[in-house]
Amino acid sequence: MQASYLIYVFKYFLQSFSFYVRILFSRTR
Repeated sequence: MQASYLIYVFKYFLQSFSFYVRILFSRTR
């Protein structure tokens, strides 16, 4: 595995996670 690939996957996971958390917070409120 290359480091660049890991960084790309990590960035994608972080974006989707933040988006999911934002939806959760908006739904609870």
